[in-house]
Amino acid sequence: MSLVSPLSDQAKRFLIDTGQLYEAFEDAARDKRRFKGGMTWKRVGEREYLIRIVTSHGGQKSLGPRSETTEVSFQSFVQGKSRADERHDQLKARIGEQAALNRALKIGHIPNASAKILRALALRDMLGRNVIVAGTNAIYAYEGMAAVRVADAVMETGDLDLLWDSRTKLVLNALPEAVPGVLETLKSVDKTFETSKTHPYRATAASGFAVDLIRAENRRHPWADIKEHMADGDLLAAPILNMTWIVNAPKVDAVIVDDRGYPVPISAPDPRAFAVYKMWMGTNDPARDPRKRSRDVAQANIVARIVRDYFPHLPMRPEHLRMFPKEVLRAPDRQRDDDDPFWSSSSP
Repeated sequence: MSLVSPLSDQAKRFLIDTGQLYEAFEDAARDKRRFKGGMTWKRVGEREYLIRIVTSHGGQKSLGPRSETTEVSFQSFVQGKSRADERHDQLKARIGEQAALNRALKIGHIPNASAKILRALALRDMLGRNVIVAGTNAIYAYEGMAAVRVADAVMETGDLDLLWDSRTKLVLNALPEAVPGVLETLKSVDKTFETSKTHPYRATAASGFAVDLIRAENRRHPWADIKEHMADGDLLAAPILNMTWIVNAPKVDAVIVDDRGYPVPISAPDPRAFAVYKMWMGTNDPARDPRKRSRDVAQANIVARIVRDYFPHLPMRPEHLRMFPKEVLRAPDRQRDDDDPFWSSSSP
């Protein structure tokens, strides 16, 4: 059985429809969040004031005494909120209908545990801005972009690796009252997530599902490695050898489908960079667990094949992989698929 199988034409259409629905739903969700809280009139002494409720905890802001101007503002808010709620609910229902169709064709692949976390990160504007998906889960992005299915034997994992680009600032425009950071986001999905006492970069839920927060190790200027937490009380990001190669690589964004048929946003490294880095891990990383090396090589070759066969817009040339040292692009040929032009064209 092939490790990479194309989806049917109908499944491809459903995948496209799901992505378009999700983008429309995200627009509607952002619009709905603009009306979060509410607006009401409040009497103070002899006058009434228009009050904007800005948080779920009752935080308020006065918009001025009752007048023609504030009456117009109030009516505009009420009507806008009604339209936003209606459009949001309609698209949510439509996504539910599409999910049923996706389940019937078994399009979804990424596990629900990972999917819920990615949606929560996207809701807080963190996904693609502050963190991207690294490790095995990144392959779900590539198979979704290519409309293929990668064999489960290569994909099975019980955790999710999130790569934090510590150069970025945390900006939470979507939920101004939310406590920032990865751990609080995980707790919003599953309150049983707790930081590991032995591995402070890891949070584990009662189900056993784990999330690791990693970052690039600054070996050239190790004294510069002072930013280890995204927020107070958050996970302590683990520095990973040569992860600067991935941090400096281009990123890809996609909408994929979870194992229940629902859409999931995902941001991952450029698949060319992923393949080269995985090959290096499987052949030359001195710290890599020997038991994982063969899987690293298999994943590198699979993603290389996806790039070769489905991504002609991503040519595999050394100039596209300048973030890697030349010696890394000359990974041992014996580990690569025979006669695969992906690898031969990447060598300097």
